[in-house]
Amino acid sequence: MAQPAPQRRLAILSGAVCPRGLPQRPVRSLPVLAPADEFKPKSVLLTGGAGFIGSNVLIHMVRAYPDVFFVCFDNLSEGSNMSNLDPIEGAPNLACVRGSVASESTVRPVMKKHRVDTVMHFAAQTHVDRSFARPVHYSEANVMGTAVLLKVSHELGVRRFLHVSTDEVYGENV
Repeated sequence: MAQPAPQRRLAILSGAVCPRGLPQRPVRSLPVLAPADEFKPKSVLLTGGAGFIGSNVLIHMVRAYPDVFFVCFDNLSEGSNMSNLDPIEGAPNLACVRGSVASESTVRPVMKKHRVDTVMHFAAQTHVDRSFARPVHYSEANVMGTAVLLKVSHELGVRRFLHVSTDEVYGENV
């Protein structure tokens, strides 16, 4: 019996990236998930929603999905500005909360109150070159903040978690 197309593609890709001479592991089937159209988000937590990328996504989403409630969660640090959200100010399907993603005691009550079923995680401290001077601060925001969101999301039964970042977080090739 021939392998399904996704397994064949994965086998070809793994052969391309696996160094010659190393044994390749067999490609296993992944479980078939329910079609995406069966899950319809009702309440979305969007972190970093007052930042450049997050605010543009949030403006689009609030306008495009009026039946979905959005919670903009942002600490309003450098790079964030509530005026970025002026085009959707007063939208009935939007709430804005100031807080740090690294604070479980802030994240959990917000997610519970709004019965969040989807997280779109855009929050991050950017400017890699500055992170060399304050590595703990940047790690707390970028790594610990993500860990807190994942932990609380798992414990509260969040159905979807999307993490978005930029080269400003990942750095550049040297």
